Amino acid sequence: MVDKTGTLTLGKLRVSKVIPLGNFNEKEILELAGSVARASNHPLSRAISTYGTYTISYAEEYPGKGVKATVNDYNIVIGSKDFVGYNDNDLLCKANERCVYISINDKPAGIICLTEEVDEGIRRIVRELISKGYRIIIASGDSIERVKAIAEYLGIKEYHSSLKPDDKKKLVHNLRKKYGLVAMVGDGVNDIEALASADVGIAVGSLSVVANISNIVLTRGFYSLPFVIGFSKRYYKALILAIALALIVKLGTMMSGLMGLLPLWAIVGVGDDGSTLLSFLLIISLVLGYFRRD
Repeated sequence: MVDKTGTLTLGKLRVSKVIPLGNFNEKEILELAGSVARASNHPLSRAISTYGTYTISYAEEYPGKGVKATVNDYNIVIGSKDFVGYNDNDLLCKANERCVYISINDKPAGIICLTEEVDEGIRRIVRELISKGYRIIIASGDSIERVKAIAEYLGIKEYHSSLKPDDKKKLVHNLRKKYGLVAMVGDGVNDIEALASADVGIAVGSLSVVANISNIVLTRGFYSLPFVIGFSKRYYKALILAIALALIVKLGTMMSGLMGLLPLWAIVGVGDDGSTLLSFLLIISLVLGYFRRD
């Protein structure tokens, strides 16, 4: 199960246009919204936070919804349409664009439209994983149109949209019942509940609150996922072989001792410390061999 924005799209968002709806011009909307966005780690917020120029006197983030803040005596709310309180401005941004709604002092102030791009390398990795039999499912809080567009581009057949953090957590449980073990790959605070509920939580990036709750952290992004999967399979194989080798050595020395073929010191040395050392060397050789290959 994979988050979309900031994971598959690597957070590559750029402002495509700003639509003023009140008494503020495009530059003012970007500066005010960008300042409020600094209080959030959501990929959409990170994309517009660079435009912020004002100091925030108060801010509170609502994960998966938006941020409320006070800037220069303005009470500003940014986030989703429902959270901000907009009614009928869906058609102002294109279907493949992300929208950040802004209200100032409880009045609609504008909409920031952002476009996201998927790197061709991500598409290649996704198709490679699918060809190897891995089931990849998109779980996103974004609209069905944008999620569908990304899924079709990547060749992913199953996808879920408009999910809140708790919905992603429930989806993890449902997928576990349907398919078995579930790994969750995500990058933001919206994914924390799903990451904690999954059998394996994989964080993209170094956001501390997300990294701390995950089992694995991909500092180089989604590109590292095939390496991590390959390494985990190699390590698991090494453990099985090491355990088998230790059992064979122990049983062999024990039988040799019972038959009087080995002295007591050899049985203790080879059967105990010797088998442990051999198992350790086997694991190290197999793991290092994987690194040399990749």
